[in-house]
Amino acid sequence: MAKLITLIVDFLLAPFWYNTSRLPKKIEAVWVLSGPELRVSGNNGKRIRKGLQVARRHRAAYFIFNGVREQNRQLKRYLAKSKKWMFRIVIFDSNKGRRGNTREQVQTLAARKNLAALQPMVIVSNLPHLPRVKRYLDFFRMLKNQTYLVGVGSLLDKELTIISELRKLIRYSQIGDLRL
Repeated sequence: MAKLITLIVDFLLAPFWYNTSRLPKKIEAVWVLSGPELRVSGNNGKRIRKGLQVARRHRAAYFIFNGVREQNRQLKRYLAKSKKWMFRIVIFDSNKGRRGNTREQVQTLAARKNLAALQPMVIVSNLPHLPRVKRYLDFFRMLKNQTYLVGVGSLLDKELTIISELRKLIRYSQIGDLRL
């Protein structure tokens, strides 16, 4: 019961904890978790645009994105149209080319020790996903002192409800995929 209450509090306080106001002036890396869309649109586009905005504003050295092959191809086209970037762009495949999930994305980056060690790091995803992202970062020992989470969207998004995220967290913890 205490773990469930902790989860609910995490969701309710998410808009206050996971915003850009707490970020240091200079960050080393921005890592954007890919969304469900294959193109730079919808949730995926919002995450990417927010990540690029944070990387520019906070003078990041790296912009990291690990999506499926088609997402990566679309992002490369999108970035090629834009102005010259002042940070190194690292795009790599995760999830073996198929639709991925948060666990595999975090696991894929954790395996790249040189990137996983970059600090301070800002991680961008949808706001309702961040409590789950935080737990996966902890699960793979990537949650460090200077890891910041930034949310896109709102807790009131129709597609990404708190209830569905709570169910996922509980289900994933029951199968041993992450700890609550």
